[in-house]
Amino acid sequence: MVIKAKSGRGDEVEKALRAVCDGLVENSIWTVTYLPKLSAAQVVRKDDYVAFIMLGAVDENLTTYAGEEQALFAKEQVQIGVDAFYDLFEKE
Repeated sequence: MVIKAKSGRGDEVEKALRAVCDGLVENSIWTVTYLPKLSAAQVVRKDDYVAFIMLGAVDENLTTYAGEEQALFAKEQVQIGVDAFYDLFEKE
């Protein structure tokens, strides 16, 4: 999800999205399969553009969904989205 905040209000939107993201991790019941993916999610910002990034499929080839391999896979998938977000601004 990408939000373009009103001019000068990107910081407020970023704080609100971080609170939502933290709440999802801390207060929700998720299946073990999706918890690493949610835990790897990031909120990123460039000026007044703020994004909540949670990407990637669950790697069904990994046998331990709650293990380190799944967490690493989720972080790598989210990083693809983070890089793509920032790349949008490099091409201006």
